Amino acid sequence: MIAILGGGITGLTVAHQLKKQGKEFVLLEGSPELGGNIQSHRHKDVTFELGPNTVLMNKPEVKQMIEELNLSDQLIFANNEASKNRFVLKNNKIEAIPSSFSTLFSSRLFGLNTLLSILKEPFIRKKTDQQEESLATFIRRRFSDQILHDFVEPFVGGIYAGDPEKMSVSHSMKMLVEAEESKGSVLQGMIHLLKKRKKSKGYSQLPKQKIFTFPQGLQQIAKEVGEKIKGACVLNATVKQIKVNAKNGYTLEIDQSGKKRTLDVDQVVSTVPAHVLSSLLEKVDNTFSKRLNSINYVPAIVTHLVYPKIRLRFSEKPFGILSRKNEEAPFLGILFNHSFFPHQSPNGKLLLTVISGGYKHRDLLDIPEEALIKKITSSVEELLKINYAVEYFHIKKWKKAIPQYELGYGKVKTAIRDFEKTHSNFHIGGNYYEGISVSDCIVRGVRIAQLLE
Repeated sequence: MIAILGGGITGLTVAHQLKKQGKEFVLLEGSPELGGNIQSHRHKDVTFELGPNTVLMNKPEVKQMIEELNLSDQLIFANNEASKNRFVLKNNKIEAIPSSFSTLFSSRLFGLNTLLSILKEPFIRKKTDQQEESLATFIRRRFSDQILHDFVEPFVGGIYAGDPEKMSVSHSMKMLVEAEESKGSVLQGMIHLLKKRKKSKGYSQLPKQKIFTFPQGLQQIAKEVGEKIKGACVLNATVKQIKVNAKNGYTLEIDQSGKKRTLDVDQVVSTVPAHVLSSLLEKVDNTFSKRLNSINYVPAIVTHLVYPKIRLRFSEKPFGILSRKNEEAPFLGILFNHSFFPHQSPNGKLLLTVISGGYKHRDLLDIPEEALIKKITSSVEELLKINYAVEYFHIKKWKKAIPQYELGYGKVKTAIRDFEKTHSNFHIGGNYYEGISVSDCIVRGVRIAQLLE
C-alpha cells in the first residue's frame, strides 16, 4: 500500500499516475476538498482564483495530464494581445515592459546606460569560482542595478514574492546560471537553451500560447482527478505522526474528522508543505526534520476586486502590473483577469486580482480586513483612475504561501536526496523541492510515480 500525503497538485499527479498503473494507494487530505493552494471560486457569474491564477503549458507532462483527464477541449488560453502587455510600477507611474528587443530602444522603463549594459553582456567574462551567488549579485554582475530594480525585482516579486538579495540564483533561476555556463553569456545561452529545449521530446508539440485555465477555474483539474480516484481518497484526514514500523514500512497516526486511527503502509509520498512534514518526521529523523523547518515561507494576500464596466486608460488590453521593491504601493502586482481571461467576467465588469504580502508586505497580514481592503482599493483606484466604488471584494490570506529558495538552499536539497536514499520507500514532493510552479509540481509528481514499485 502506498500513502500519498496531501491533495495538492503534486499529490494529485502522483495519484493520477498510480491509478493508470493499477497500483494500490490511498491519498490523505486534511481539508474538505482537493486542490491544495489551487482554489477556484465564483461570485455570481465571476470566476476567480484564491491561489495560482494561471498555469503554463510549458512542459510535456502538463499537456499529457490534461489530455488524460479529457480536459483538452475545455482549455481556455489567455488573450494573445493582453499576454504581451505587461507593465511595471516605477516612481508611481505605469511603464510598459519591452516585449521585444526592438522596443527596448523606445522604452521609458530603461535608460541608455541600461541598454548599453544589455548590449555589453555577451562580452562579460563568465564566473569561474564555485561560490554561491544571490540572484541580485548575479544580475548586477552580468547586467546592471537598473535591470535588477526595474525588471528582475518586480518579476521575482510576482513569482516568488521573494527578495533577490536572499534568493539563490542557482536554485530559483537556474536557467540563468545554465545559460552563462553553456555560452559564457546569459543572452546567448538563453537562446541556445531554448532552441535545445524545442528539439527535446514533447516540447515541439506544446502550443505557442502557454497560459491557460478552464471554464470553472484551475481547480477543475483537482475535481477531475478526484473523480478518477474515488474510493482511494480520504478527505478531512490529517496525518499527525509518522513512525517506522517493524516491517520497515510506516505507521501513520491519522485524525479523520476528530476520530483517531492508524494506518500501516509500505511506502509514503509526502507532498505536504515542508514545515508540516518537518513536524511529522521528528521521530523518524530529527536532523532532517530541522533542516526542512529551515525553509522560509513568505505570506501572500490575494484580493479580488470587481468594478463596473469601464474603460481603463490603456491603449491595449493589459495583462498585469508588477511593483518595484521601493514603491510605496501596498501590492506586489495587479492582474487584469477580465482582460486576459474575458470569460471570468462575462458581463464585462473589471475583475482585478491584487497580490500583496511576500517579503515586502509581511505586516499587511495583521491588518484587520476592513482597513486592509480600504488601503488596497484606494491605492488601486488612484493608480488606475477608477472613479467608481468597488462592487464586490474578496480577500484570502495565506500565512505561509510561497517557499523561498534562498542562499544555502543547496543544503536542503542535499538533505532531501540523502533522506530519500536512506529511506528508499519514502518520496518527497511539493513546491519547496524542484520548482514552485504548478507545472514544476506536475513534473515532480510524474517522476515520483515512476519510482514507486
